[in-house]
Amino acid sequence: MEAHTDSSVLSVIGQEDLVGGLQVLHDGAWRDVAPGAPGTLLVNLGDMARAISGDAWRSVRHRVAASRGAGARLSLCYFAFPRDVAVIACDGSRYRPFTHAEFREQVKADIKATGSKIGLERFLRH
Repeated sequence: MEAHTDSSVLSVIGQEDLVGGLQVLHDGAWRDVAPGAPGTLLVNLGDMARAISGDAWRSVRHRVAASRGAGARLSLCYFAFPRDVAVIACDGSRYRPFTHAEFREQVKADIKATGSKIGLERFLRH
C-alpha cells in the first residue's frame, strides 16, 4: 500500500499475526512498527483529527510493505469518521471550515485527476 494519511478521525488497527509490514514516516525515514502481542490495538490519528485540533495533533503518514517469506498477514481496521454533514472547524485554524462530505468528494476528485490524495492542503484558508 502506498504512503498515505488516513482521512478518518482515527483508525484502530488489530494486527493478528507477527508478520508486520506497517511502517510510519518519522524524522524523514520509514520506521517499522513492530507487531504487538495478539489482541494489541494500534491507534492512528487521521486527517479529521488534525483539522479538528488545528494541527495540534498530526495525522500519521504510513504505508504497508510486503514481508517476503514471512507468511500470511492479517490486520483488521476500524475507521472512525464524522457524519457527512459534520462541520470540521477549529478556532484559529489554518483550515477553512468544511464538511466531511466536502473533504471526501475532494479526495475522490484529486485521486481521479492526479492519482494521489492531496488532503487537507485543499482546505487551507486563503
